[in-house]
Amino acid sequence: MKNLGILLKNSFNCMLGALQGKRARKKIGLIISICALFYVGICVVFALQIKSLFQVMSQIGLKQIPLFNSVQVLVLLVLVLAFQSISEKSKTNDSDLLLSMPIKKVDIVVAKTLSKYLFNLVLDSMIVIPTLVLYCVYFGASASVILWGIFLLMTMPLLGVGINYILNFLIVRLFNRFKYSNVIKTVFALILFAGFVAIYVYNSANMGLQDFTTIDAFLDKNFFIGWCVRLMTENNLLCLVYLSLMIFGIFALGVCLYSVIFGKTFLSYKDKGSQVKFSSPSKFNGLLSKEIKKYFTTPILMINTVVGPIMLVILSVYVAIKGMSLFDLFMFDKTTMFAILTLVYLFMSSMTLISCVMISLEGKYLWILRSTPASTNTILLSKSLINMIIFFPVEIITSIVVCLSLKAGVLEWIMLLTLPNLLCVIVSFGGTYINLLLPKLNWENEAQVVKQSLSLIVTMFLGLFLVIVPVILNLCNLSLEITFYVTLFVYGVLAVLAIVLLFANGKRRFNKLEC
Repeated sequence: MKNLGILLKNSFNCMLGALQGKRARKKIGLIISICALFYVGICVVFALQIKSLFQVMSQIGLKQIPLFNSVQVLVLLVLVLAFQSISEKSKTNDSDLLLSMPIKKVDIVVAKTLSKYLFNLVLDSMIVIPTLVLYCVYFGASASVILWGIFLLMTMPLLGVGINYILNFLIVRLFNRFKYSNVIKTVFALILFAGFVAIYVYNSANMGLQDFTTIDAFLDKNFFIGWCVRLMTENNLLCLVYLSLMIFGIFALGVCLYSVIFGKTFLSYKDKGSQVKFSSPSKFNGLLSKEIKKYFTTPILMINTVVGPIMLVILSVYVAIKGMSLFDLFMFDKTTMFAILTLVYLFMSSMTLISCVMISLEGKYLWILRSTPASTNTILLSKSLINMIIFFPVEIITSIVVCLSLKAGVLEWIMLLTLPNLLCVIVSFGGTYINLLLPKLNWENEAQVVKQSLSLIVTMFLGLFLVIVPVILNLCNLSLEITFYVTLFVYGVLAVLAIVLLFANGKRRFNKLEC
């Protein structure tokens, strides 16, 4: 137990040190305050998002619907966390070091599992706590809902850890022997993730269409989430047995498989070919090809940043299937419908954050990039364009599908095709500049850059703030047309400013980076 405590303390110190950065070791209080503020902010945002659903359902006495919605979001978050942390590359592997110490392997595995569990627990609580608070406000305090809600909060992270370990085992044992193992890993994870997201969207749509007199049949159809809702609202002990068997079974299997591969080296692909083909692309094309290759061969980066494009594809398919019936389904006129769709597109654009971490991902090998004969502006341009290369095609194609399906007018066409892409330009060039201001080059694991770097967080908040701009304008009782033109002007000015800042000041900051 003593060794377990030491390992957990070391894991916490490593995480805190990663958040502090190399030059700010004394700002522990500030780091903790920022994390606490971020935690409270996410809780408040989620509470505001689901508040209206609780209000409506409380008036008709359907307490299952808001709980179903929150549990569905919780399950999606668990799956996202499970997929995001698979196949992480590390510059150093501590398994050999830990196994060489007088520490039992079981203590090491338990410590790593517990660290991952606690991290997921904190994130899951941002969904569960606002849900329980709003339930008590609108439906009254219920001991069973609170008790079993806490039970789900404590056990759902176990499900995510188990799924993550199982996927890691499959990836290590099945895909490492292939030539393009990283690409195969990424495609495998994306297919699974896209499938779960599609199921989530389908369930959300069906929940909106559901005849509430058959809510029991609806819960039976969605067995896992239905078990969770029935457990909280009905004290159904049979659902408790089902949930416990599934969650603890997956967790136990995952830990067993993780212990099998921990500290072991498995066969990997070795190229036996002797023919080497040389080509001489332009400096810019060579750098851009390098960035694209890095993106598609880094599973954790791709999985963390491709959620927006995938959601847009699923949304466009759903709109294409439903067509004009969407107006009757949601009881919105065309203006309101396209305003909401534009906000959704803007949000997905703000969540596609690639450029803001690409410089940090160079790590200690940044000197190699500097030694190339390409100019600094060419390097920065290649880092910025990768964000737009990933988002632009998906946004344009899905926007065309949506506009054709809903018979959009000229204003709706222009609005849906320009604003999200302009925001992507701001996030791309602005994200690269923010990465120069807040670099994280001394990382030990790519996850520290892709999920925890300060440049990512700042860029994300910048994007979210810009998404709110048209909402603020609309609250001023401006028409959709005026709101669009003002937002277009603001986005255009900020896009030009981001480009000018990057190329006017970026070269000096890039050359000052210390790896």
